[in-house]
Amino acid sequence: MKTKPNDSLLREVRAGLTAKGSSLHRYMIDKDGRSPQYARAVLLGRTNGEAARALRARLAEAAGVRYQEAA
Repeated sequence: MKTKPNDSLLREVRAGLTAKGSSLHRYMIDKDGRSPQYARAVLLGRTNGEAARALRARLAEAAGVRYQEAA
């Protein structure tokens, strides 16, 4: 499944983290140390550098969302 980052991915990641008893905000503060606003930009595809793609993959995995970066 190849997907491009968009608002649907943001919603799925938020829902997945909530189902696991966390939130996007809490995950970023506790696990990543970066701002939740940066995570939102990454999941929406507003930033697509190497670090952004790696974070997007980690967020999807943490949320239990099947995601593979589209070419």
